[in-house]
Amino acid sequence: MDRLTAVADQVLKSFSDETNTRKSLEGRRALTPFLLEELRKLPSFSGRANECVLTSEEEVEKHSYDHSHHLPARPEVVVYPESTETVSEVMKFCYTNKIPVTPCGARTGLEGGCIPIAGGVALNLSRMNRVLQVFHDELQVHVQAGIRKNAFNDLLSKEKLLFQVDPASNPSLGGMAATGSSGTLCCKYGTMKENVVSLVVVMPDGAIVDTRRRTRKSSTGYDLTNLMMGQEGTLAVVCELIVKVIPVPKGECSALLVFRDLDPCSRLVVLMRQQQLNLSRCELLGKQTVETLLKFEERKREKEKKRATGRQKKEGAKKQHFSLPSPAKPTLLIQVHAASPQAAEAEINQAVNLARQEGVEEVKVATEPHLQEALWDLRRAAYFACLSNRQHMIERKAKDVRMLNTDVCVPLPAFPELIGATERDFAEVAQKGGPFFVCNIFGHAADGNFHCIVLFDHGNSEEVRSLEALERRMWARCLAAGGTVSGEHGVGL
Repeated sequence: MDRLTAVADQVLKSFSDETNTRKSLEGRRALTPFLLEELRKLPSFSGRANECVLTSEEEVEKHSYDHSHHLPARPEVVVYPESTETVSEVMKFCYTNKIPVTPCGARTGLEGGCIPIAGGVALNLSRMNRVLQVFHDELQVHVQAGIRKNAFNDLLSKEKLLFQVDPASNPSLGGMAATGSSGTLCCKYGTMKENVVSLVVVMPDGAIVDTRRRTRKSSTGYDLTNLMMGQEGTLAVVCELIVKVIPVPKGECSALLVFRDLDPCSRLVVLMRQQQLNLSRCELLGKQTVETLLKFEERKREKEKKRATGRQKKEGAKKQHFSLPSPAKPTLLIQVHAASPQAAEAEINQAVNLARQEGVEEVKVATEPHLQEALWDLRRAAYFACLSNRQHMIERKAKDVRMLNTDVCVPLPAFPELIGATERDFAEVAQKGGPFFVCNIFGHAADGNFHCIVLFDHGNSEEVRSLEALERRMWARCLAAGGTVSGEHGVGL
């Protein structure tokens, strides 16, 4: 057994086994008919229990899964609170009667964190979706936890403001706080942890806690806000947030940079950070991901052509697209936010000059808003392109196709080596006669955080074992380099 395999086995032992946990809870029911009726009678649901406390097959099934590859588990009842006080009342009732509670919102998580494996109550905060107050002078906004990122930014756009934490999905802000989420703008503005001023949370016994005043500084006790960030519903239910926002940037400029391999690409990222360039986004698309995206974009264009009318075909021909390199090569997408368009373009030009020192093979700069949107649409499509790239699964007659989405994060010097080693591990398994996995890698290059997306057959035990071993080796390398197994998704199951 090599050292890396030994470390990987140690990593496995440090995590609780999901299968055994599920078996220990199998068949358990916490809600008797009497307790369910008592839950419906809570004062908060007076006259509205049929709307807020649901046990229909459709609701229970819908709350048994998220966007992860983990197997579903059904709650016994789904509860929709609309205020912090209602959450408090529900939590107090469940605490008294020993009923498990799993908070959830948009259910866009990738690690199974909102799958109610203990049954009980699925506490869905999606109806708590109001903006409570905008503090214009301090650039802060008080919101309920169920509001979703896109809806929040739509409301802020009327005030010429922007919420700067930008995960590719459309999660709720409460879920983003509970998992310590980030996204493509982390490079400049930080993660959710840097952009939440304070929280209102409900403890397991129903106590309502305001974690901090919204002043710029506070030195009066424990830092409860950061304690509650990233706790994934294990300590409390996040009900309200005061978050930072920014004015919509006056200047934006983006660029697409193509390299022969990962090393010069990674060196450029380090150089740009050392030169203190004002990057707002810095995203890597690995070679396989570029190949997957090329196929995805081609299929999309073919579908659009078939559906389009004569007029739409003419408009589509005029529409400008950002083309990825063909044949596929590692590609870096960067963006600058600045005080003016001229300042943003000047910073992008500095980045391009540094890229030329590192042997960049192709450069495309976008200054117009519609061209920048086209460029970043490519990055946003990466997840969906990987999800739809199923031909190899169809050819081997996969029974239950699921998707593994990893989230390791390492110090920048270790970034290219970990990606290279991961790709070699997957290729080696196939060369030795094991399962062939398409290993798509992309991520937030300036943060050392990347995602490895792999489709696999959950109904094939050999594939599952092989993929688990590959993932453990990735974790082991990541930890050995001083990294963490999750940079933004959370731990979940």
